[in-house]
Amino acid sequence: MDWAMQEAKRGKLGAVDPASIATWWRERKSVTDVLEPEPIASEKLEPLLSEAEQPLVHLPEPELEEELTGLLEQQKSADEQRR
Repeated sequence: MDWAMQEAKRGKLGAVDPASIATWWRERKSVTDVLEPEPIASEKLEPLLSEAEQPLVHLPEPELEEELTGLLEQQKSADEQRR
């Protein structure tokens, strides 16, 4: 507030405090953090999955990525064989 009052005395109404701008940039979240949906609790997610998919809910992220990559590759090769 002090800064704004000093600027008003100098005839610079409407100027923005540089400290406010710096604070805004520091506290600003990245786009991916803002757009990423909240994770679904495993208790709510499990009933929505097939029996084969349910164990994936409890895997740590690196293992989950490996498993999902493997499943997608299997699915892709199965799709290609059908053609």
